[in-house]
Amino acid sequence: MHIGVGELIVVLFVAMLVIGPDKLPETMRKLGRGLHQLQTETRKLTDAVDADVAEPLQESVNQVNSGLQDALHPVRKKTTAAGTAAVETWICPSCGNKATGKFCNNCGAEKPEIRQEGESL
Repeated sequence: MHIGVGELIVVLFVAMLVIGPDKLPETMRKLGRGLHQLQTETRKLTDAVDADVAEPLQESVNQVNSGLQDALHPVRKKTTAAGTAAVETWICPSCGNKATGKFCNNCGAEKPEIRQEGESL
């Protein structure tokens, strides 16, 4: 929330009417000290909550995450090995680059058919 100069003047004018010009400086000082003390206590409370709740919770989350990573490592290793074994690469006759799938990733040429010996056109 932002207070502009105009709003501040109106607030000070109303405060001067209600409190009076003699007690206004003392009242504003007390208000400032009270706000400062509120900020300090809020900061202390936030730090205490972080230390007592957030940090242990984060440690627990990290331990669970580490356990999951350790448990999934063998599975990832097997699926990666199976996935790489299933991908067939071939050399494109048009551009000479390695390609996978039915078409060359570089020039778009179609994979040539490989005929077995004795097979006719």
